[in-house]
Amino acid sequence: MNIDVIFLLAPVELTQKFQAVRDARRTLHEAGIAKKKEIIAKSKAITSERQEHFNKLEQDLNNLENDLKEKEKLKQEAEVPEYAAKEKNQKLWEENRAMQQVMVRDQQIREIFVDLDTNEDSLVSIDELQKHTELDINQENEFTVEEVR
Repeated sequence: MNIDVIFLLAPVELTQKFQAVRDARRTLHEAGIAKKKEIIAKSKAITSERQEHFNKLEQDLNNLENDLKEKEKLKQEAEVPEYAAKEKNQKLWEENRAMQQVMVRDQQIREIFVDLDTNEDSLVSIDELQKHTELDINQENEFTVEEVR
């Protein structure tokens, strides 16, 4: 072989090697781009799926809140007559209690009067009051006419 042929073969081989390396890099680069696109597509799909799930949950939450508001309104409407009845019963109970207290007080007053009216003439005299020393204001166990009045 000729020296010229050897020098010509070397650049051809180098060119072929360079081309092979270049093709391998291009293939690797294209595979990387394809993988990147695949990851982006999966990411978009997952994001879309999550957004749909979030929207559904948000809609469910809104529905539940609306149901809650409706039920609270119904509850309040139902409680109006209940509170009115409760107030009426409370008022009646207080009136009955006041009447009972008045009756008890009247009975006590009658008993005290009967106790003071020793001669049973339906009048309490000064003499009858003086017999009850527990009514003495100054605790001397004596009643003067001024104290009785």
